[in-house]
Amino acid sequence: MPQSTHALADVEVTKMAARFELAQLGVGTFSAVYVAKDSVSGASVACKVQDVACKMRLSAVRREVRIMGRLRHKHVVALHEWGSLELEGASYIYMEHARNGDLFSFLLDRGTLDEPIARRFFAQM
Repeated sequence: MPQSTHALADVEVTKMAARFELAQLGVGTFSAVYVAKDSVSGASVACKVQDVACKMRLSAVRREVRIMGRLRHKHVVALHEWGSLELEGASYIYMEHARNGDLFSFLLDRGTLDEPIARRFFAQM
């Protein structure tokens, strides 16, 4: 992840730290993802902090949020809230935390799937 993204992520992480216990789940070119456990309720969410310094990135984030907001399915993580810190060039998306990981990681760990399991997964999609 570029250095600027780390600095921008640190802005939101500092604000989140007052309310949430944080653990980093992953990091990419434009974002970092944290699991955030609410210190009051005990609920856990995932928080994706993204670099939106350029308008194209902010537009992509808004599109992602719009699409997530329309999806309602038990096998798709739910959007809780999102916001943009445009002065700092960062945005954040709070979403349901997929405790068992995502399908991509599952496939990387497991490799090929037996046909009955693959059918079940595709039926859910």
